[in-house]
Formats: sequence, C-alpha cells, structure tokens
Amino acid sequence: GGGGGGALAGGAAPKGAGPEGDGPLGAVPGGSAAGGQAPNATWAGLLPDLGNPDEAQRLTAVLELAETGDPAVAEYILPMLKDTDSFVRMVSVQGLGDLKYKPAVPHLIDRLADERWTVREAARDALRSLTGKNFGFDPTARELEMKKKIDLWRSWWRREGDNFLTKG
Repeated sequence: GGGGGGALAGGAAPKGAGPEGDGPLGAVPGGSAAGGQAPNATWAGLLPDLGNPDEAQRLTAVLELAETGDPAVAEYILPMLKDTDSFVRMVSVQGLGDLKYKPAVPHLIDRLADERWTVREAARDALRSLTGKNFGFDPTARELEMKKKIDLWRSWWRREGDNFLTKG
C-alpha cells in the first residue's frame, strides 16, 4: 500500500491536516447509523475541537465526548478513527468501545491494521468488549500473523454483521 511517512511523530503533519475530508463536522460518515441525532447542548460545544489543528485539543474533545456516555456522540467520534495522531485514534477506539457503539465494529476491525500497536491493542480490546469474540489477535505479532487474524475478523463480520447489529 501507498501512503506517506508512517513513522512521523504527532505534530509532523502539515498545518491544517486533521481528520480526512473537508471537515469533521461536515458530512459525517455513517451519521445515519446513530439516527443523525442533533448535538446535545451539553456536549455540542466540544464538536469544533474535533477539527482543531492541535492534536491535544482533538484528543481532549474525544475524551470528553466519550465521557458523556451519550450514544449520540459516537457518530462524531467515528471519523476520528482516521485522525493523523495515533493518540487521538487510540482514544477514539476506546471511546467507541466504551459507548458500546455496534456500528463501529467494521471500523474497529480496520484499526487492527493501524501503524501503531497501541491503536491495534485498543481496537482488539474494544472489539472483544463489543462482540464477545476473540480471534487471538496479537497487536505486536508479525504483519502476516496479524493479517490472518484481521481476515478472521472480517470474514466473521461479513457472515454475522447484520445479525450482530440487529440483535438486542
């Protein structure tokens, strides 16, 4: 796969580089999954920080949104899984797991392939918590071993995803 400088430290991204897309508050991917609920006044003020060029501000916003426990925040955290900063990605994964946001499962499976083992570990733990499944994924294993386990997760999702989303 292509992509750029994998091992760049946080803050090395060009100015204005943040979550992918024109803006994190624009068209939110998967927004309809959470019912497209309007932001709650108690946490709506955190949303602009999700697009802040400063990763510390984005990190704090994700943490505070997740701490609300309001499932409606999940659709705003979801795009942060692709943030340029690994800590933002990690706390986004953890937050979606803590919120028990089932529509995040395929996105969490994608994070099992993250360049940072801390994000991969958080994704494994969130997936175990959300699904009750464990396919033996080791976030520090060799790439080929990780790929095999990710393939197991993906084939499970293809087979069971619809049932998983609809059952209580």
